[in-house]
Amino acid sequence: MIAVLNINNMIPVDAIVMKQVDLRINQRDSFEVKKRKNLMINELKWCRENYAVIQNRANKVYKLVTETPDKNRNLTKHCCKFKKLEEVLDKYVKAEGGRT
Repeated sequence: MIAVLNINNMIPVDAIVMKQVDLRINQRDSFEVKKRKNLMINELKWCRENYAVIQNRANKVYKLVTETPDKNRNLTKHCCKFKKLEEVLDKYVKAEGGRT
């Protein structure tokens, strides 16, 4: 199976909205659950191995879209509205009691 990391669809996340996922494979897991956990383990491994590249590209896209959207219209129209999503997250976090 092939995964895709669409940086243009990245969203801001705060620790209060994250949920830890147990990727340990248990004997009682169904075949499908084991398959999904193995896929997530491999994807996580790839992301960790490529962290610097991912972070660099994400920062570049974010900067192009938020600082010079008029110069990057084609990219901007294919991206999430990063600033709006950040505002929504900030409101949610404040309603839930502050950033963690």
